[in-house]
Amino acid sequence: MTSIHINGVKYFYPSCWEEITVGLYIKILTEWDTEKDLADRSYVKLLGLMIGKDFAGMEDTIENQVTLINAIGWVVFNPFQFSKELPKALQISREIISIPQNIKELSIGQNIHVRRHIESCKVLEQAIPFACGVYLQPLIDKSKFDLNRAKIIAKEIEQLPIYLIHPIGF
Repeated sequence: MTSIHINGVKYFYPSCWEEITVGLYIKILTEWDTEKDLADRSYVKLLGLMIGKDFAGMEDTIENQVTLINAIGWVVFNPFQFSKELPKALQISREIISIPQNIKELSIGQNIHVRRHIESCKVLEQAIPFACGVYLQPLIDKSKFDLNRAKIIAKEIEQLPIYLIHPIGF
């Protein structure tokens, strides 16, 4: 994490894709002026999403634009290429679990829950935490599938780095 001072207040924000959580990645995809072209989006709004504070009143000065490009220009200039390879293991709920390399291990019920959830999403990436929670819950709990527990795990997954979780969610 990197820091920036705005109006005398120090804020911390991610400085590279590896520091972006699943939850923040989804916010960027769904809340960052998605109806606009990349060149026309508000980079003040992007910084606000990263920090968790609304800076809508920030003036559009040259100095502020330079500060913004130095702080978050990497989002545009360094597009992230997600790995297609699943991680071998992951720590969730204080448990280190081996990640199955074959998705065919999902039950029909688990598949149905994930498909229904996908249908309610604005963008496919919104389903990543839920899909991972459904996929990993029996492994984490060493028990049969439990939808309510999978939803709790999905909330925990939102706090993990997107680069680790993206291959599992897809």
